[in-house]
Amino acid sequence: MVQMSPLSELAPAARALLPESTAEIPYKDPSPIVLVPKRRGSIECSKQAGHYFMGGLPALMQAVRFLRQNPTSVVTYVNDGERKKSTQSAHQGHVHPTEWTTPELGVWPLLKIILKSLHLLPATSPEDVAHYSYIHFPLSKMRPSLFVRNIAFKLMRALRSKNGVSEDDRWQCDAVRASLAFHKEVSDEIEAAGQEPTFVSGWRLIWSPDRLGIEKKRALWHELGIHTELLCLDELRTCTLLRDDIPLYGLKVLGDGKFFPNVDQKITSHLSRKYPNTFEERTASVSKVYIDEETNRPFAVEELLPDGSSQTVAVDSFYGSPGHNQVFKSGSKKPLWDEVPVTGVSTLWVASIAKKELVKRFGTDEDLVNCLKQFPGSANLTNLHITIWDAVVDGDTVHIVARATQGANFNAIYADPNDLANMTANINRFFIGSWKLITAGSCTRKTTISNVPEFKDHFIHGLSGIGFSFSAAPISHLSGAIKLSEDPLEYQQRIREEWH
Repeated sequence: MVQMSPLSELAPAARALLPESTAEIPYKDPSPIVLVPKRRGSIECSKQAGHYFMGGLPALMQAVRFLRQNPTSVVTYVNDGERKKSTQSAHQGHVHPTEWTTPELGVWPLLKIILKSLHLLPATSPEDVAHYSYIHFPLSKMRPSLFVRNIAFKLMRALRSKNGVSEDDRWQCDAVRASLAFHKEVSDEIEAAGQEPTFVSGWRLIWSPDRLGIEKKRALWHELGIHTELLCLDELRTCTLLRDDIPLYGLKVLGDGKFFPNVDQKITSHLSRKYPNTFEERTASVSKVYIDEETNRPFAVEELLPDGSSQTVAVDSFYGSPGHNQVFKSGSKKPLWDEVPVTGVSTLWVASIAKKELVKRFGTDEDLVNCLKQFPGSANLTNLHITIWDAVVDGDTVHIVARATQGANFNAIYADPNDLANMTANINRFFIGSWKLITAGSCTRKTTISNVPEFKDHFIHGLSGIGFSFSAAPISHLSGAIKLSEDPLEYQQRIREEWH
């Protein structure tokens, strides 16, 4: 059992690095959102909200895009107001295909996972860093019909793929490239205004003791048009906290980057300053979206306010990113889209390292803190993502705060505890310093069978584990994600009409 370290054990300088709130948020079922067809004019509204964007970062970034094109239009951004631990941490920005490309979802690895779930093969110990798999299919949570559909999709995808890559993979990579480029534009604008940046572009590291695995990853990334370089030993010493006394192999993924903490707060503050008369941020939950019976366009929204009251507001357009599938058409008990939860473990760590050891690695003691803050995000071949974003020099010791995530526990809202044990084993085996686990919890993402984001009935969904990286993809690009449900040209024309 992996134990968390009490905050009292941390040096005061290290405690000061932690997010404002590190408390765990108990899971609760999301409140449903109902699409209600009504005749325009039949609903009495208490206020006008203009162009309405609700939900997480994907909705906020579409509001930014809209305001850039329409700076005099009224825009309202609504969210639940919860300060989640994950948004107060750093995240990796990476061009990434669908999860179907991962070797763990190949035919033989997938079969082994199933046989282990059936106890027909012995389970791999999480301490076995060379053979452990982060993919889990709990039999008690398995939906047979969905499982069969997934296997059928896997086989069809294999037939249509070229060198293991499908058109969905290429489309998603293009969408993320456009998203990260826009995030960089917005971050540069915020920094030019004298505020802290939200995103830095450069490169990201994929590492492993498995040289063949790194070579296969590089070949896959090349097929996707993702540019990479092999990491040299000097860069391993000066740009990572990985040990340099054991054989490790690294791949620099060029063009990837890192999101700094509190991206959403920084962006909404910037919008409030830049568009003081047209942009409003409000805390509320959406319970109903009223759709014009004739045009199928949203014209009003019912909000549940923090004090328990409700209000109905008129809207010119609507864009939703709820992060769940509890969206229904009036009178239906079936959600608009079928998703399953995929849950990993999300943690915060503080690494303490002797200052002289870092000086020896870097070759200088100049600006150690800023050097560490600029470290690229890293991931190994078993899904362990570590992102450093802050540090402090405390006498002869340097304290570093990092977010680490790992795991894919399908159709479950809680992480598999073995992922935390494997994460700890990897950190102890491959990283320098003394690492203390501060918080650990489950982080759930939602995915569809295709594992591709889709836009349906005014909502984006299926972002899975790329919510940050995909969040600023242009609305015109999203038409590619709904190719199975609506003609792209018709969709683009409809969106233009709704937004202009």
